[in-house]
This record gives sequence, structure tokens and C-alpha cells, in this order.
Amino acid sequence: MAGGATLRDLAGWPGLKADFLPPATVAPPPPLLLDDPAICDPHWAEQHALVAGPVGARGCYALEGAVLAGACHVTIEGEVAVAPDLTPSYWRGMLESGVLGAAPHRPDLPVRTVDAPVAVIATLGYGEYGHWLLDILPRLWTLAAARADLHDVRIALPADAPSFGAALLAQLGLRPGQLLPHDPAVERIAPRQLLLPSLAHDDYRLHPAASGYFDALAVRHAAPGGGRPRRLFLSRAGYGRPGIPGRYLENHAEVRALLEACGFTTIAPERLSWPEQLALFAGAQVVVGEHGSAMKNLVFTPPGAVVVNIHYLNNTQSQIAALRRHHMIYLRGEDLRAAPDGGVQYRVDIPRLAHCVAAAFGRVGRA
Repeated sequence: MAGGATLRDLAGWPGLKADFLPPATVAPPPPLLLDDPAICDPHWAEQHALVAGPVGARGCYALEGAVLAGACHVTIEGEVAVAPDLTPSYWRGMLESGVLGAAPHRPDLPVRTVDAPVAVIATLGYGEYGHWLLDILPRLWTLAAARADLHDVRIALPADAPSFGAALLAQLGLRPGQLLPHDPAVERIAPRQLLLPSLAHDDYRLHPAASGYFDALAVRHAAPGGGRPRRLFLSRAGYGRPGIPGRYLENHAEVRALLEACGFTTIAPERLSWPEQLALFAGAQVVVGEHGSAMKNLVFTPPGAVVVNIHYLNNTQSQIAALRRHHMIYLRGEDLRAAPDGGVQYRVDIPRLAHCVAAAFGRVGRA
């Protein structure tokens, strides 16, 4: 493996960043509703409890002489710019270890000069909807809050970004002329000024003010109308991307039958418009789903909701629970084994799922 990239930590360079939110402390999420080792791995419970802690100030870095190199890497004199509010630890670790190569910014590529300020909002996960919700869209919030006048600012967008990304930016009011499409495989971008707005989180520990941002998105962009279901089952049965290893719930039909018998409505979020997704999640009271991008829509779900997360991957749902004051239940997948495409397949124990649903109903019934 190649050696790691040379990094420049912007946190050690004063005068580059204008803050609009002060540092804050993230409160612990509500305790797990079911802390039973038969249902929730003890390690998951430990990770849930570790969510609380400090989060730094939010703002925007303004860099002169910097270059956008690669889809989301910014370089200064050949060093990759990083900071706690810009670079999650997993991303920084990949840079330091060489997983992304010794020169992920491709210094051999030609430079295109842009006579305008350019904001970089893309992150490593720009191909995934969940990263758009937690990482990318909130950077527009920090950009607008830290810099009042955006009329001349171009927003860099990698050419291979999924089509839903440009659609989300349009939904939020960005004009087509504001976008700066660029192909990181063939060029680097040298703007008049390069703007790096903070993420809404430090290692997914979400700044408390982000709750108001997600509420505002739901108010402004949710589809109108009432009478939507309050109990949602998020199905991944028809979801998949070519060439990407999947996660397969083998007894999906049994899970769906149990939940629908308990009054849940089954939805496939990827088949719904974004306004419709916002409306559904903003009105949800109990949500059951497999860990994945669709579950990140819970940033729009109000406090007091109960979330049954099937097949734990990491503690991002606990981070969302801390921000939105949700009550979490983590349910183990059973009989985990490799899928033919290199992914994972597993089952859910139906009696244990029924126990989780009963606990969820018991909680919302007391709210």
C-alpha cells in the first residue's frame, strides 16, 4: 500500500475561518428501550452511550491559493486540507494510511481556473443518500450562515454525483448556473477563493443547532397534506446498486407480515419523491428499518419517536437519536453469512421483533 498523503490541519492556522455557531455539548441520547443482550449486542449499547460530548464551532473556511483536487479534496501547496469540522476520523485515517493513495488529489492533472468563489460541499460519501443528509446538505446551511452573500458563489459538484444530488440542490433553491460541475478524473479547479463550510458534526456528533435546520427543511419542503401513517416499515427488498455488495434480509416477507399486522405501513423510500419522504418522516411515531441510508431520514422525525434499527452497522442512528431525542431499539440480525455478491445476508427472529414492537408501542403510548 502506498504511503499516506501529506495533511495540513486548518485548525492550527488562525484567521481562515468565520464562525457562526459557538462550540456546544451534545446531550446523551435517551437510554435504549431494550438493553437485552439477546436483542442488542452489548457493544452496541456501549457505543450508544458514548454519543454525548463536545462539538466544536461551526463556520466556513475561506482559502486563497487552494485547489479543489479530486471529488472533495482541497490542497494547499500540495498538502490535503483537513480539520475536525471538515474531515471525519475515518476519512482522515484513510488519507494518513494511504488507502486513498499517496496523492489522492492527483497533482498530475491540469488546472482549470475559475474567476469566482467556489464552495466545496461534497464528502467521500457523495454517492450515498445518507451522506447527503448528514454531511452535504448541512454544509449549505453553514455556508449561508457564515457568508451572507452567496450570489456569486459557485457550488462544486463532481460529475459522477448521483442525479438525486443535483435534484436535492435544486429543491433547496440553487440555480443551475450556481453549480460548477467538474470531473475529478481529468481536472483540478483553482478558484479565486475556495470556501470550505463546516459539517454539521464532529465525527457524526451533531451540533445541537442542526435540529432546527432539519425542522426547517421539513417545514419548507415536505409535501402538503395530512392523514399519513404514523408507523413505518422501511423496506430494502427492492433496493440495490449494480456492483455494490448488498445486505439481504432473508425473511423479509415474515417481517413485513408481522409489522403490517401491527398497523405498520411498508414504504420503499427510494421510490418516493423527497417532499413525500420528508412528510412521512416528519409525521412518524414508530419507525422500523434496516440500518442504511433510508434510516437517515429520521433527522426529520420529531422528538419522542421510537426507532427499531435492524442489523447495527455503526452508531449514526444513536447520533441522530441524541439530536432528535428518539428512543432507540437495536435488534440483532441472526444467522449472518456472506451473500453471493460479497455482501451479507441474515434473518430476523420474529418473536424478538414482536417484543421490540410491543416495547415501542408501550413507549409511545406513555408519551
